[in-house]
Amino acid sequence: MKKILVLLSMFVCFNGFGQNETVMIVDGDTVGLSEFLYIFNKNRTEETIDQKEILDYMDLFLNFKLKVAEAERLGLDTIPQFQKELEAYRTQLARPYLIDKEVKETLIDEVFERLKYEVRASHILISVDENAAPDDTLKAYNRMLKVQTELNEGEKSFEELAQVYSDDPSVAGNNGDIGYFTALYLVYPFESAAYNLEVGEVSHIVRTRFGYHLIKVTDKRPAQGERKVAHIMVKVAEDASEEDRANAEARIREIYERAIGDADFAQLARQFSEDNASAAQGGELPLFGTNKMVYSFEEAAFALENIGDISEPVLTPYGWHIIKLLEKKPPLTREENEYEIKKRIERDSRSNLSQRVVIDRLKKEYEYKSYPSRIKDFEKIVDDSFYTFKWSAESAEEMNRTMFVLDGMEYGQEEFAIYLEDHMKKGRHNLDIPIMLRDVYEDWVKDKVLEYEDSKLVEKYLDFRMLYQEYRDGILLFELMRDRVWDKPLKDSVGLAEYFEANQSSYMWPERAQAEIWSCETEKIAKKVERYVRAGKSVEWISDKINIQYELSAGHSEGLFTRGSSVVVDSTDWTVGVFGNIPHDGRFYVVKVNENRDPEPKELEECRGLVVTSYQEYLEESLLTELRERFEWETYPEVLKGLK
Repeated sequence: MKKILVLLSMFVCFNGFGQNETVMIVDGDTVGLSEFLYIFNKNRTEETIDQKEILDYMDLFLNFKLKVAEAERLGLDTIPQFQKELEAYRTQLARPYLIDKEVKETLIDEVFERLKYEVRASHILISVDENAAPDDTLKAYNRMLKVQTELNEGEKSFEELAQVYSDDPSVAGNNGDIGYFTALYLVYPFESAAYNLEVGEVSHIVRTRFGYHLIKVTDKRPAQGERKVAHIMVKVAEDASEEDRANAEARIREIYERAIGDADFAQLARQFSEDNASAAQGGELPLFGTNKMVYSFEEAAFALENIGDISEPVLTPYGWHIIKLLEKKPPLTREENEYEIKKRIERDSRSNLSQRVVIDRLKKEYEYKSYPSRIKDFEKIVDDSFYTFKWSAESAEEMNRTMFVLDGMEYGQEEFAIYLEDHMKKGRHNLDIPIMLRDVYEDWVKDKVLEYEDSKLVEKYLDFRMLYQEYRDGILLFELMRDRVWDKPLKDSVGLAEYFEANQSSYMWPERAQAEIWSCETEKIAKKVERYVRAGKSVEWISDKINIQYELSAGHSEGLFTRGSSVVVDSTDWTVGVFGNIPHDGRFYVVKVNENRDPEPKELEECRGLVVTSYQEYLEESLLTELRERFEWETYPEVLKGLK
């Protein structure tokens, strides 16, 4: 995609823009005035139109259209790689049109508002699969109603009820406390319920894909950002004896006394830490934020105020730790984090909200009518073979009733049967067949609605069709230019050499001097060097003589110089001879001009870059001449006159 960005910033084309005056016709394709102005104004900031500017652009645009026509003539638009790349771009381009932008923006605003705070909550979970049968779902809900009733009666605390009823396996160690979290950390329904509660308040019953929850918010605080720390750990096994626990504590406290003394923390970590993963790095851990570490470790790390502060020994389920603060990173701003947050929202379940709004709108727009009762016909022919991937759509070959209608088009049972067969492997094995059928039917309707809308995007949205055509023609233009212009100098060495010979007078060296330069640290050294040079001493002899004490007392270089390429050479009169005592930038120079060369032609290797660029320009001009002769075209500049 990157390869055509420059082209796309200059050119775009689209046919069938509307009924308006014709600006040009190229190979039978018509460009209307409204299309041309849309393209012309795309990257302009001036409100008025300069006639010369717009006529110049018409010529550029004609060149572009001719190149695209040539690419199509050569069949570059039929190459599988081209079609694959274009389809991938179309899918990406279509995505924003298939979600509700207002809902998405609201969700983004909501996330950034929530990211300002961290919530600490406890919960009670009654597990039930999101695809469970109605009877199982009702049983789970009734169990949670019982818990809610007991909580309201007040005889047992939230934490006590969590111990008795919660299906969350961690409840044995935390009484239901899940610690602090922020937006995008937990499933959306749980997050929303928690953020909408006051501290101390308990939610109504909340349904997530894990089951039913009661949520109690126990604290809210400003977002803490991230911390980078190093630590030293002394392990304490879960089944350690009291003596082993005492020894571990004594050891960590001895290390702590050294750490707050003169000892190097990183060296102590390498020597004593029992966290093998971090010990070799001096105890350093990656940056972490809220709820990424066990609670006691995290609280101790975030309690450190200043870089370099060291915590007292902290006990966690893994053992004892000493923590040193290395870096404090504040919460990311919206400007720093918006792109990443948008991507995370797209992967999060809340993104379904914006798509659901679009689907509901499209159903109304296209007068959607459903016949869900006809799903029951499939209950007679779909059995457990569906769950072993052996069911076949052939079972429904006698079924032909309409399932739903969209924009006047009927979608029937035979088509639904094919969709069913294609979606046997979507992990629906826990569902009763009637529930599974309704689940697949909803997915089928959603897919078909979005698929139909996708097919209408070019017709409905000007920006979409313009951008799609822009990308399509940009790829074609790139492929044509790469083959006929940009890569040709690399492949056609004979053609490049012939072009160089025919235009060699354009690649000439000006008058040059072959000279040696001595750069000296002091004027005294420069005078010595000048004397030795005039005496005909060699470079090695002079260097050995001058640079006895310091290597940089005098340095030597030589080469061919053009006027203006060397200040010190330009200080001479460019005649053959020795010139001394030339001060420049705090040093003193001696110049020996060995030869003056008259202007002469360059060798190809001495100017290959310039020749390649000129050859490419020549190839493009030749290509345009060829295309203007090959294709029929006509422009109507009078249409553009008088535009303001």
